[in-house]
Amino acid sequence: MKMKKIIAPTVTLAMKKVKEELGPEAIIFQTRKVTDWRFFNLIKKEHVEVLAAVDTDVSPTLNSSDKRAEKYIRTNGSRPSGGAKIPYTRTHEKVDRLFKGPEMLDNLRSRLIHQGISEKNVESLLQMLIKKWYQHDERLSESEMKSLCRSQLMMKVGASRFVHQDQASCLMLVGPTGVGKTTTLAKLAGSAVLDHGIKIALITIDTYRIAAIDQLRKYAEILAIPMAVAYSLDDLKIHLSKFAHFDRIFIDTAGRNFLDPRYVREIEAIAKSGLAVETALVFSATTKYEDMDLIMKQFERAEINHFIFSKMDETTTYGAIVNLLIANPKQDVLYITNGQDVPDDLQKPDLQQLIDKIMGDEHES
Repeated sequence: MKMKKIIAPTVTLAMKKVKEELGPEAIIFQTRKVTDWRFFNLIKKEHVEVLAAVDTDVSPTLNSSDKRAEKYIRTNGSRPSGGAKIPYTRTHEKVDRLFKGPEMLDNLRSRLIHQGISEKNVESLLQMLIKKWYQHDERLSESEMKSLCRSQLMMKVGASRFVHQDQASCLMLVGPTGVGKTTTLAKLAGSAVLDHGIKIALITIDTYRIAAIDQLRKYAEILAIPMAVAYSLDDLKIHLSKFAHFDRIFIDTAGRNFLDPRYVREIEAIAKSGLAVETALVFSATTKYEDMDLIMKQFERAEINHFIFSKMDETTTYGAIVNLLIANPKQDVLYITNGQDVPDDLQKPDLQQLIDKIMGDEHES
């Protein structure tokens, strides 16, 4: 791929120069007006800078599908997300070369892909880095490029979603089986009572597993707090009314197959009942993004307010979390958990630490 910065008095002349020097297949990354002051800042001179590139490795013989892909990339700077099928080999390789950028970005790109960040999000990040590279006349160091990537990741995810807010007075934990909802609820309860001296009560609607009820009852006995079992929505309303004078109420739900529509309907009925209950969807950090996305789609009608990520200590790749947060910008991150100890292995979310893990810079945090 050949990239070049074109300078001309006007946009029209700049585009003409791009076509002459790079050919009609050139892709425009950026156009900007620049003002230079000369002769002791008394004379102003304006010109246009255009950052353009052409892929010198693509075969000139293309079929109609490839031509559509080429046209889309020239127009949008990315692959189409849907519509007509585009042959994988030539189009995919073209996009890879287009967004690869300077050699120093190779390791960074590999790191992001290895971490499980989606190809779409990686392309977006690298496109920005390439622009910054040429805007700074190719003088950015590898550490500066890495810092820019970190900043862009934080902007895409949204740092404000990691600012820990006061919990809702009534919080219900939902999610698929095996993510650690009951253990997480026990950590929340333990932290509230032992660390903050808050008066709390527990309710479980997980009537499918006797062991789950016994486990939560044991936690309640240790913390000396009340615990109730709700077998129906009416039961839940009664218990919520009974515990209304408590500072905080935590509700545990069944760990069942999230693909079972009956389970999702139960959660949806509570979310839409008019009760003052906020819902936190618990994900295991070990879950791949495709499954996280499917889980979120199943639960989206349940009006999810927050995310909690469990088992952070059981994985070394965190791109799935980034992909989920970018795709779902409305929910905040309430907590993360990183072990089985109650209530110690419960942490307030920290986006900086998450990016450190992704970038391999945990030693810097």
